[in-house]
Amino acid sequence: MAKSKIITTFVFGSGRITKIGSEDFKAKEFFYGYSYFSKYLNTNIVEMSAPNNSKNILAFIDKVLRKLTELPIYTKDIVNIKNIKILKNSKKIIFTTELLALSLLPVTLVMKLFKKFDVFVIVMGLFGRRPKNKFVKFIQNVFIKLLALITSQFIFIGKGEFNKAKKDWPKLINKFTYIPFSVDTEFWHPPKVELAKKEGILFVGNDGKRNYRLLLDIAESLPEINFTIITKQIEECEFENVTLVNGNWGEGILTDEEIKSYYQNAKLLILPINQTYQPSGQSVALQSMACGTPVLISKTEGFWDFDMFGDKNNIFFVNSDNLEEWREQINILYSSDDLLRECSRNANSTVVNELSLNKFSKELYNLVKGKNE
Repeated sequence: MAKSKIITTFVFGSGRITKIGSEDFKAKEFFYGYSYFSKYLNTNIVEMSAPNNSKNILAFIDKVLRKLTELPIYTKDIVNIKNIKILKNSKKIIFTTELLALSLLPVTLVMKLFKKFDVFVIVMGLFGRRPKNKFVKFIQNVFIKLLALITSQFIFIGKGEFNKAKKDWPKLINKFTYIPFSVDTEFWHPPKVELAKKEGILFVGNDGKRNYRLLLDIAESLPEINFTIITKQIEECEFENVTLVNGNWGEGILTDEEIKSYYQNAKLLILPINQTYQPSGQSVALQSMACGTPVLISKTEGFWDFDMFGDKNNIFFVNSDNLEEWREQINILYSSDDLLRECSRNANSTVVNELSLNKFSKELYNLVKGKNE
């Protein structure tokens, strides 16, 4: 089948182009269907540069805007002539985070004055923010309204934020679509090792919504259990039962195969998370489930789908950030292979049947291709 002549451009954070061309291009969920789209459409990529300390007028403006809005705006890392040319020739643009959409907002607003094109924004917390005062809330709303002017669809990957956005922004409801984040189940899969032979607790993640203090308190309170913590947010830990691994997906410090091995060999994954509407921990939890390792996670407002996941069925919830509650839950689960095995089986089935990257890609493709055609 001949490819459509319409150019669809994916806007990514840094490191994607290099990863696509490398041998480590294994797990594809953070490319949001790019490989699937490339089979049928002419696709292009705009990529943000790696974080840097360059100082210019854009860097100054970014700093002022971030201060005023409390929004992630980094025009200095993505606005350049090359990227503007690519965007100018695009009929459909998919921003894979709101950070990217906000950082390119001045460019897309100007482009809208001269040409027709469709914009799709995958949101991860934009509509669930808690501004510190009414002024910041007002400025944030102005930016959201400006972004909505040029956006055909906001795509929510977590149902918690999706439901909040529908309640808070009823006039934009026709621009809201829920497509649950999914993982590459062809790559992430259970090991041949029986769960009873696994050992240790795993934590993976770097985002600011994780409760790192509670994580370390949990590890300290359970010296008889070994913990592996993969993050860049904790620089050192002196507990003898903790192995600290420097890891960040965007920087490629660990390969996908190495991360998969950590998932497959852990007995339990834990994710202490601060209260938020952002679907924090979503990708890590689903990868772990796909690898057969059950998940114990904080019950937050932003949890991605309470309809699909139920406590003690295919996931384990902790209702607070109370150390004793976490300690008690872990002790019960870690000593009960039957509970873990049943949850592992159910969780893996949910991910494989409902949350595969292939399913996500098809839904996104149908949404993007069908818009204005």
